[in-house]
Amino acid sequence: LSIGCASAAGKALIHSGGKTDSNLDAWDVHADHTVFPEAMADAAVLAGMPRAQAYEFSAQAVLGSAKLLLETGKHPGELKDAVCSPGGTTIEAVKVLEEMGFRAAIMDAVEACIEKSKNI
Repeated sequence: LSIGCASAAGKALIHSGGKTDSNLDAWDVHADHTVFPEAMADAAVLAGMPRAQAYEFSAQAVLGSAKLLLETGKHPGELKDAVCSPGGTTIEAVKVLEEMGFRAAIMDAVEACIEKSKNI
């Protein structure tokens, strides 16, 4: 999950509606990126995985997904659909995320970040 927008480049990107020459690498997003993999790691520890291995597992999962998005250019939904087998564990997890309002929470968080950045 990435909702950080504290740097000048991030604020410029948000306020310009994405139309800026600012360098996205300068966008301060690292703190917010850690929430999702940390939660994944906590769940893995709950299931019995050692903490260090759980952090590696969650980081690799997030990295792999990001690389697929960037390298294939495919829509995120298409990539999700490709790994959700009928009646499988992944679609079950997606169902729970949807039931818990995962998408809405992300959208609300980004919206709150945008509004806050306008006042900084």
